[in-house]
Amino acid sequence: MKGKVVLITGASSGIGEQLAYEYAKKGASLVIVARRENQLQKVAETARELGSPDVLYVSADVSNVDDCKRFVDEAINHFGRLDHLVNNAGINSVCKIEDATDITKFVPVMDINFWGNVYPTYFAIPHLKKTKGKIVVNSSASALLPPPRLSFYAASKAALISFYETMRVELAPSISITVLTLGFIESEMTQGKHLSGDGVIQVDRALVDVIKQGFPVMSSRTCAKAIVDAVCRGERYVTEPKWYRPFFMLKALSPELIEWGPCDGARLRHYRALTLSEFRQASLLNCRSKASSIVRHLSSEHMSGKVVVITGASSGIGEQLVYEYAKRGASLVIVARRENRLQKVAETARGLGSPDVLYVCADVSNVHDCKRFVDEAVNHFGRLDHLVNNAGIISVCKIEDAMDFNKFVPVMDTNFWGNVYPTCFAIPHLKKTKGKIVVNSSASALFHTHQDWDSTHKAALITFYETMRAEFAHSISITIITPGFIESEMTTQGKHLSRDGVVQEDREIADVLTQGFPVMSSRTCANAIVDAVCRGERYVTEPKWYKPLFTLKALCPELFEWLYRTVSLNSKSKISEVDASSNMRSAPSSQAKAD
Repeated sequence: MKGKVVLITGASSGIGEQLAYEYAKKGASLVIVARRENQLQKVAETARELGSPDVLYVSADVSNVDDCKRFVDEAINHFGRLDHLVNNAGINSVCKIEDATDITKFVPVMDINFWGNVYPTYFAIPHLKKTKGKIVVNSSASALLPPPRLSFYAASKAALISFYETMRVELAPSISITVLTLGFIESEMTQGKHLSGDGVIQVDRALVDVIKQGFPVMSSRTCAKAIVDAVCRGERYVTEPKWYRPFFMLKALSPELIEWGPCDGARLRHYRALTLSEFRQASLLNCRSKASSIVRHLSSEHMSGKVVVITGASSGIGEQLVYEYAKRGASLVIVARRENRLQKVAETARGLGSPDVLYVCADVSNVHDCKRFVDEAVNHFGRLDHLVNNAGIISVCKIEDAMDFNKFVPVMDTNFWGNVYPTCFAIPHLKKTKGKIVVNSSASALFHTHQDWDSTHKAALITFYETMRAEFAHSISITIITPGFIESEMTTQGKHLSRDGVVQEDREIADVLTQGFPVMSSRTCANAIVDAVCRGERYVTEPKWYKPLFTLKALCPELFEWLYRTVSLNSKSKISEVDASSNMRSAPSSQAKAD
């Protein structure tokens, strides 16, 4: 590392501080970034004493895109090069979704933990390409083994893994990427610093005692040394402590076998009430018996008299889900932005057997709209049995081709928060009916395709709802959908969010994206989904031939990545060419939101 320049975010304490010291011992020049300038000064002094020839410290907020550009520019202006970018800044949150007093207070978790990694990466890429440098991203073991009460934190870390695995394919061989999946490491987080249910940063020693009683906490110095050694060797993944690894594999191969135990809302209303035995019970494997599985598959829920809310119901899978529920006699509340389309879907649903259909024009990325359509559903029908979160938007753009990051915020607002907001308001009603939540993620969340931003937020959805499944195990069941290429406006018309943040339709994009992959009928897919949901299935993948690909990805990520790069690299360049040409044409566009 002598003569190399390393930029580290979140460097004022914990793992980030120790990473600075480890790089300093190896003779690297450092740029350390955090918000607390006084802490940075102390870290810089120690790093110089340990062997770093030059240390530049910059006070900045990684969730601010202008700050990120500034500290990358300052690093280049000062040193003239950049070799390693270590994205380490993060914030923890500890709260069950139903205990959150204001769900919007948790937006900063995503802003810091996700965008606070993406922004510096974007500005650093041109400089890292010149040095054939490295990106280190600090995710978390909770992204793969999501525990109760850490839903937002775990989801943000899952988004990181998905995003940087996609980037690894895009940027190879000019930039290498190391993804860290760390367990409990000595830091301010394990000292009780967290974002509470009120959206306020707090320090609570009771939380420390619970964590340390249940799990061993690794020294941040030992962890940092292992990380820097692995990064210098060119490792693609680093897990510390290493005993987490077999649990990752077990989770990937048999997600129903390994699951965090449920947290009873009355008995565990606050983590202070956790005893040691209760915490261990909430943390150990929950092995579900074969007998209950057989019963589940043989029985099926009758939908007559039930009420189902479906978002993104104006076209594609959402529209067909409406028709499948209608055939089973369910009353429906269908939600989308295009009122004229909703009217037609409602008429067809009534003709197929639904006794009553209420349609609501709303934008799922707007928290007030989400509260409104859930309230309208309950006021009209008096109950709620199924919430089907289906609304989404597709984006097709490499990070280095993005023209304005702010234009891609609607992807997260719709694909992630557009699921979380309705869920938050629906939970009290679903608990009364022991109802179900259906969340439409994507196969791209598990093996990453051309939709970089889309797959990232779909991965966050899976982790978020796996955490929720543990929290609401006895009162609400959750089905996670991971569909592949299904007949929709994206696969038939090429509807997508372009690199300049405008929703466009381009048949060439659709042809390139689906090249080599069969596109499944949305009607067939919807029928399979509703059948599976009524049987109480926990995961649904359509087409089913995607499942062995998920297994291959889990067992041999390097082999899968090589195969993916071989197949898709040409498609990536075609997408960039098509997207660039479509931007020069006067193609019709709409707002950067989707049904």
